[in-house]
Amino acid sequence: MKIFLQKTTRAAVAVLLAFVGLFAIEVPQSASALNGNMFDPGLIVSDSTFYDFGTMSAEDIQRFLNSKVTVCKDSDGGPACLKDYRMDTLAKPGESGRCDALLAKTDQTAAQIIFDVANACKINPKVLLVILQKEQGLVQAANPTEYMYRAALGYGCPDSKPEICGKGSTITGLFNQLYRGAGQLQWYGDPRGSFTYLKVGTTVSVKYYPDDSRSLKCGSKSFMLKSQATAALYYYTPYTPNEAALKNLYGSGDNCSAYGNRNFWRFYSDWFGSPIAGGFLVKTADSEAYLIVDEKKYRIKNAATLAAMSPLGPLGTVSQPYFDNFEDAGDITPIVKASNQQKYLVAGGKRYSISSCALASDFGVDCAEAVQLSTSQLNALPYAGPLTRFVSGKGEDTYYIDEGKIREILDEASVVAAGISLPSMSVVKIADLQGLTWGDPIATPGTLFTNRTTGAFGVYVTGQFYELDLDTATAINFTRWFTATPGTLSSQGLATVDRATVIKPLIRDNESNDWLLTEDGKVRVGQTGSFIEDAPVVSTELLNWIPTVEGTIASPALVKNGTERSIYFVSGGVARQTTTQQDRAKLTDYTAASATITLSKPAFAQLALGKPVFAPGSIVKSRTTKKLYLIDGWSRALRIADPATVDSLQLTTPRLVNDSSLVGYVTKYSFSGLKFVCDGETFIPVNGLAVRLEDDAIAAYPGRASKISPTVCSQIVISASPAGLFFKDSNIAKYYLVQGGLKRIIATPAAYRKLATGKTKAFIADTNLLARIPTGPPAPSSLTAGTGTTGGSGGSTKTVTYVVAAGDSLNKIAAKFGTTVAKIIADNKLKNPNSISVGLKLTIVIP
Repeated sequence: MKIFLQKTTRAAVAVLLAFVGLFAIEVPQSASALNGNMFDPGLIVSDSTFYDFGTMSAEDIQRFLNSKVTVCKDSDGGPACLKDYRMDTLAKPGESGRCDALLAKTDQTAAQIIFDVANACKINPKVLLVILQKEQGLVQAANPTEYMYRAALGYGCPDSKPEICGKGSTITGLFNQLYRGAGQLQWYGDPRGSFTYLKVGTTVSVKYYPDDSRSLKCGSKSFMLKSQATAALYYYTPYTPNEAALKNLYGSGDNCSAYGNRNFWRFYSDWFGSPIAGGFLVKTADSEAYLIVDEKKYRIKNAATLAAMSPLGPLGTVSQPYFDNFEDAGDITPIVKASNQQKYLVAGGKRYSISSCALASDFGVDCAEAVQLSTSQLNALPYAGPLTRFVSGKGEDTYYIDEGKIREILDEASVVAAGISLPSMSVVKIADLQGLTWGDPIATPGTLFTNRTTGAFGVYVTGQFYELDLDTATAINFTRWFTATPGTLSSQGLATVDRATVIKPLIRDNESNDWLLTEDGKVRVGQTGSFIEDAPVVSTELLNWIPTVEGTIASPALVKNGTERSIYFVSGGVARQTTTQQDRAKLTDYTAASATITLSKPAFAQLALGKPVFAPGSIVKSRTTKKLYLIDGWSRALRIADPATVDSLQLTTPRLVNDSSLVGYVTKYSFSGLKFVCDGETFIPVNGLAVRLEDDAIAAYPGRASKISPTVCSQIVISASPAGLFFKDSNIAKYYLVQGGLKRIIATPAAYRKLATGKTKAFIADTNLLARIPTGPPAPSSLTAGTGTTGGSGGSTKTVTYVVAAGDSLNKIAAKFGTTVAKIIADNKLKNPNSISVGLKLTIVIP
């Protein structure tokens, strides 16, 4: 009880409080539920517990009141018991530091009044329920008196002077008592008031019992005050229980025992759990969460179970000494039981009755692990009905619990096809079930439906779900082979069967065979060439649902994209647009079939789009720069010096192209029109033929050999006869010796025959060849080399020292002095003939 006269002297207040909380309230409760040693006078209730006004709804409060009095016995004409009590409430203007304003209401239940006052005054409704019980026993009174309601919260109504709370007083009656009393409890923590002498964090001294005129000296207890809420209780009831009151926790102590704050702590603990933890759920600063049941604590090993138990109160942090008072009793799982051994599954803050341990096992819990909760704890977990294996979700989605796994149901037809008989639907929601794994969905094989989580449309065959590419599903009517259903499944429901593969027209089976899906079925892609490298892989079982179309296709191929007019050359998964019919005609030499293949747009979209393509061996001329290029294979365009090169190899007639058409080709390399390499052999172009150079003749011809791609080499006609060091200019009937990159005229046919003895005979040169080999000094009379001399007429050699200048190359130097690159390299022991530096001194032996 608490007096409302804030401005009275402390002596006057003491008189009015003389008998507050001095009487024990006997209740039929086992003393084993609590231990008086757990009582901390400095922390009777935590601030988080005391001021948490949102712990109960009006429905929660009504349910709690119903659980405390089964049947009211108020037939004597007195007021109804609290669970059935109703009254009109007056408007309250509100007061700073106490309570917010309240509107007037009619015919309000006690539960609604408690809820409204708790929210207006920011006091835990559980605290108000406990004070209603400890002051007048109203909560458990089956036949309450009128006075019990007048002095319901004990506000301004000391037991010693009941006349103060007469009829008509502005502080009497259930609503006034709650509003005034709760406001006063809130005001105690306001520094603007006069109640500041009990300071949190300091040592205070509180009496056991008021001294009386008979000189009864009961003394006091000193302790550290640990919460403002505890201070409020001492302002309201300024006594602390002595040892005798705590030893007989549910009975009377001795002549110096006061019971108000003991009873608050006892009722709160019995009804709602630890008052210093906010509920039955506790932890220390370093521990996991635990559930307190009587004197035992059960570890809550995961967040899901903690969430399921949330109606038992918010998780509160307690001191280690307090925590250690409870006996460790192992782990708690979502299965609990009542004293009559009825088992319940706790899920989503509610409890569901379990008909058998076999059913419990289906839900992943073991009956042997069920922890017996107190009646109050069970009442705090609302009963929601029996548990069955048929469970619903948020919307129309449903699930079947099967051997500890969640199986999502696609549609009713799938249930029938699976031969399952569904029980009545359980009230529990799938989101509230914890500890279960996801199993295969209940879905009929060969069904088309939507994954409602992602919106993806897909097909299900036994144990496998494949998503259909949207454009593919639009282009191909899959309902010709599969059955569509309006039912849906979630990503979780599909988790065990989702292949994470999106079906597109070009696919691959698990035996590495490629297929093209068309409107009529699947077409085999020949093993000689796939259209793409990384086709989506699907099971053979899925493909068995789709009919096979006769015939095969393969790559390389000429391909059309749907109804578009453009034709593309497809090779290696890349589609390159062709520009002319001439190119397409030549490109058929490289395709698996001459006919053009029409792909659907989604099939074509699987190909990588490359740059435009010309047929290898084509000669093109830039419309802008007028430069000539030989299309050398699929990615290189060799710069050609002049049209003579085209004529010498009798390549195609050049055609004008835009520079943009060459963006897919590397153009930094050039072809001199003389030496080139095909398949490891070096050739020169002569009269429209490729003439192979003998090994000892390769270095004699000027320049580097350009490596030509096999696709172009295959188009060049190779001469049956090789070329050596000699050729003839038929126009002037002269023979030449090729030496050191120069053509050296031979004086007479007789001299030629002498020099060519044992050598390959001269071939007839064309104008292209003659123009590309620089002219050097006349040929020697003999090719036999000696020390310091060159054979023949016996002329002596000349040795000079040459200093390399800017722009020099070994070819230029050799040509200048009528010698060979090979001889310069040998005479100077050059390690890297491709790297000569300006200023380097070379020894040159001139023939």
